[in-house]
Amino acid sequence: MHIIFKKIPFLIKLRPYIIDVFCLLTEYNNYKKTGIDLKLFKNYFCNKIGLEIGGPSWIWRSDIPVYRLAKKIDNFNISEETIFNQKSISGINNFKYWLFKKGDQYISFNGFNCLSQKYDFIILKDVLEHIANPIKFLIELRNYLKKDSIIVVSVPNKFTSFDYARPFTTMSHIILDYLNDVDESDTTHYEEASLLIHDCFKPDYDDRSRLHEKIKDNLNTRFLHHHVFSSDTLCGTLSHSGFRVLNIINYNSNELIVIAVKYNDTHLKLKPSYDDLVKYIY
Repeated sequence: MHIIFKKIPFLIKLRPYIIDVFCLLTEYNNYKKTGIDLKLFKNYFCNKIGLEIGGPSWIWRSDIPVYRLAKKIDNFNISEETIFNQKSISGINNFKYWLFKKGDQYISFNGFNCLSQKYDFIILKDVLEHIANPIKFLIELRNYLKKDSIIVVSVPNKFTSFDYARPFTTMSHIILDYLNDVDESDTTHYEEASLLIHDCFKPDYDDRSRLHEKIKDNLNTRFLHHHVFSSDTLCGTLSHSGFRVLNIINYNSNELIVIAVKYNDTHLKLKPSYDDLVKYIY
């Protein structure tokens, strides 16, 4: 498809619509190949209002058709322009995510103060691994979800990413980050990432020196993967954040995807107990 756009330049303006139509026409075959149950997603997203953190993301357009099924999706990004070359402009109906569907675009460096409404679902694609304190982050997201609402978290599979030589983050480490109230300036993983990130998967840097610069400036670039998730650790992180895991989707080798539901937990304001922590240490 990219070759067609190069040969016929005037089609570039129509590119988003052409891709969406192509995804719509081919999605049935996608479900047959991946084994994804479309009825399941209709229950979760059809005619619902949601929020995407980061993005827009290809996966919600094609393989898991959240964009098509949802009534409306708003978007939150930390800045107007990211290192992944995605530009956003804050405002009503400025998030164009599927054919002629539009949502509201929120941009802030100071958390989610700008959001006031409650959503039926939240979706995150390749976001959680960039967060230094994922439990704290997910607990905050609960504030923007209605009762019994859904969160869908997709993180990279380390074996098909430049993190493949790095060790999986342990559950005890993630809980300790929460107990110690770690913030986004945390440098714990800088040295490990600098040494073990591998070049073979076409990462977003030109050479190793540029990689080190991006990691050192991570508070601004948000390039670093603080955590390398296994499916068990991802599920455990959601569970400790007040979500009950409903489905684990292994639809391809590149992503780990978990669907979880927010449940009412009156104890979430308390930090996990020492007894919870030692289960993972010993």
